[in-house]
Amino acid sequence: MAPYIKQTIKSVLDQDYANLEYIVIDGGSTDGSQSIIEKYRDRIAYYVSEKDDGMYDAINKGIRHSTGDIIAWINADDIYMPWTFQVVNEIFSSYSDIQWIGGKYAFLSESGMLAHVFAKCANKTQKDIRNGWCREELLGCLMQEGMFWRRNLMESSGLLNSSYKYAGDFELWTRFAQHSMLWAVDVPLAAFRRRKGGLSISQKKRYLEEVNSAIV
Repeated sequence: MAPYIKQTIKSVLDQDYANLEYIVIDGGSTDGSQSIIEKYRDRIAYYVSEKDDGMYDAINKGIRHSTGDIIAWINADDIYMPWTFQVVNEIFSSYSDIQWIGGKYAFLSESGMLAHVFAKCANKTQKDIRNGWCREELLGCLMQEGMFWRRNLMESSGLLNSSYKYAGDFELWTRFAQHSMLWAVDVPLAAFRRRKGGLSISQKKRYLEEVNSAIV
């Protein structure tokens, strides 16, 4: 992720959000990512680089070290929009009944340019998500990078299931939907980078196998 991680880190830190608790978990990378992360070390609340048991194990590790009221994670090749934390803070501060939000879907080119933003919000009902119908061939996928939720929702639902390697977020949303509806926000909050070799493309078959196992 060395070619992309600087843009990801800056998309977080450039928000200039006073109550940010930024946690970075690296899996013992040897591609140069660590030297990039170290340049921002004084603005990172917690950072570790060590072997893990896959992506979701690493994300759980970060969540366990967090103390904030609002939780999200972003992968090392995606970005947040410049307005994201302000919008998220305003929503959760203004509406105490909202537990979980997601922004419009947006996509980056491999070079990091904003390539496409969906015109409509991704409205999905609680029932649709709970039943596992939010998948490509049915109602369309939910985009993880634009999701934010309250800590008490994760405490009720549990952490990511680290036995999954590709569809752990899909399985987590089905558990979130047992406790809360997903509120759609009418602006993009993050953007997913479409690139050659990305897991969503290179491991699509295995992803679908895990999706099927999650809804049995």
